[in-house]
Amino acid sequence: MKHTLALAALLLVLPLAGAVFSLGATLTTGDQPEGITAFSLNGDDLPDVAVTGYLEDTLATHENITAPRSLGLGGGSTTAPEAKPKPVSPGGIGTGTDKDDDLIVGDKDGDVGRHNGDGLLIGALADFAVLERNADAARRLASGQREVKLLANDGASYDYFGYSVSVSGTTAIVGASGTSDIGSAYLYDAATGTEIGRLRASDGALYDGFGGSVAISGTTAIVGAPWDNSNGDNSGSAYLFDTTTGAEIAKLLPSDDELPFGFGSSVAISGTTAIVGGRINEGNGATSGSAYLFDTTTGTEIARLLASDGAQHFGFGSSVAISGTTAIVGANGYDPNGYEASAYLFDATTGTEIARLLASDGAQPNTGFGGSVAISGTTAIVGARGDDDNGVESGSAYLFDTTTGTQIAKLLASDGAQFDRFGCSVAISGTTAIVGAYEDDDNGVISGSAYLFDTTTGTEIAKLVASDGDDHDHAGGSVAISGTTAIVGAWGDDDNGVESGSAYLHFLEGDAGPIPYCFGDGGGTPCPCANGGEPGNGCANRTFSAGCNLSATGETNPDTLVLTASNSTPGGLGLFFQGDEVIDGGNGAPFGDGLRCAGGNAVRLEIVVADGEGSASSSVAIATTGGVSPGETEHYQWSYRDPNGTPCDSGFNLSNGLKVTW
Repeated sequence: MKHTLALAALLLVLPLAGAVFSLGATLTTGDQPEGITAFSLNGDDLPDVAVTGYLEDTLATHENITAPRSLGLGGGSTTAPEAKPKPVSPGGIGTGTDKDDDLIVGDKDGDVGRHNGDGLLIGALADFAVLERNADAARRLASGQREVKLLANDGASYDYFGYSVSVSGTTAIVGASGTSDIGSAYLYDAATGTEIGRLRASDGALYDGFGGSVAISGTTAIVGAPWDNSNGDNSGSAYLFDTTTGAEIAKLLPSDDELPFGFGSSVAISGTTAIVGGRINEGNGATSGSAYLFDTTTGTEIARLLASDGAQHFGFGSSVAISGTTAIVGANGYDPNGYEASAYLFDATTGTEIARLLASDGAQPNTGFGGSVAISGTTAIVGARGDDDNGVESGSAYLFDTTTGTQIAKLLASDGAQFDRFGCSVAISGTTAIVGAYEDDDNGVISGSAYLFDTTTGTEIAKLVASDGDDHDHAGGSVAISGTTAIVGAWGDDDNGVESGSAYLHFLEGDAGPIPYCFGDGGGTPCPCANGGEPGNGCANRTFSAGCNLSATGETNPDTLVLTASNSTPGGLGLFFQGDEVIDGGNGAPFGDGLRCAGGNAVRLEIVVADGEGSASSSVAIATTGGVSPGETEHYQWSYRDPNGTPCDSGFNLSNGLKVTW
């Protein structure tokens, strides 16, 4: 049984903080091996605080750092003056620096990660949770994020491997539609990244574009070949395959023969129903577009889909997706009648149009709205890579409730910039969406990236950046997600030759790990007295203008989860508490000097005294103390005393919120 108590009353039991300790230049770890007492952080670009991480059996070397079994992370250079170089622990690796002077570290299982100049750990290191207080902490999901890079065993220049991707359960598929061969699609074990098969059309020919679109559901995959000539020049086709044997099941062709066509430029599959788009079909006028439903068990066409208000140059069918009995078709072309860009919902059993989806801010065709679509259950996402909210063609995406056709949220990258083309690709699984931005510049010019979002709140969860990304990789040009596995295509990667391409599997702990939300950084509800913090944190407090940050490490099964609050009142008392609901859709409401994010029943977990640098961690079993059952989603927050001249003079403040699915 859960024991609840009003939060305001809980705060009354916390006495005023004692002496205030200012943050110095040296931070200490909580559980260091013998011989290492502190890590000195010397970089000028450091935020107010950085926290060291701990990794068992690891040796890392970087310039003047030699840190056996323990590693401090943050921006700038790092030193451990008392540490002595020691041999690598059995099974572990320490690889020094790469060509960009980035720190390469390895753990006892041989997983490798990369620590770049921004203080970010990107890569494998499944057992390593990094706690850091820079602006990217909330969106990089440093804890629990792992990466495996996929390359074709026979890759060659201009294969464009990764131009299309999909994943279902433990099987991933990657399309390679380039001109070096007749086109292929590759199957991978999504748990290990092992290549398990190569799919090719039985009648494939050069320049068919086979692999330009791919999708998978269970043991059936579909691959588009939009420039196949079976029904005339560039009429297009699609192929069904059994993923367990690699055998071709059927070749799909439309019942009509209008030209030009491009049938197969977009494909999707759910259960025994597939949908194939052909954006330059002339069903409603020149290049108005259409889409087709097929029964995958027989290869029989079920219905032809047309927009009820379609017109020439409409681009209907430029993107397609399906989930259960609901299909979605994007229409991102030029409309001479001045209509807004749109996407359409259809009943996948009858082909009946259900609703037309429109952006609440009136997205025009030049925004690319409808250029990418995805659906899962009753939630759909529509990309608009040419939207200008974060700069010219920075891009956006929109979430919709498919039962009502109502827009739920508009998604923007927290660090979006002009020409990122965020929204060029989208995918969704359960309550997690992924959005590609193939011209983002984090790893170099047009290197590309992807972002994860919580579809229930519209909150950005993480940014996925390739550990070895480089100029013109175009990572995020294609994306897919299934459960806790995401895949990001990078068709411009050069590992197997110029634009040979690659793809990256990203493994996410649990429900994409503990998900931070409700930030006092101006992205949602304003802080009570204009005391906004830095991105990803709570509202500013008396000591730290960045605001307090709540993060978590450990597992939900078994329950080893540890909550950690940083940038709290040094030496002061605070309370970890749990709520079973979010407040104001996850934006929170003003409360004290902060925002209360975790609502519903407030369960008191533990009162903790923060250390001299304002950091506090839980020690109780969270699920047991909170009375949580497996499968439940709960919300966590840290409320702390902050007396004597606080920004809003209330005497207490709160961290951001943290969503955890057990």
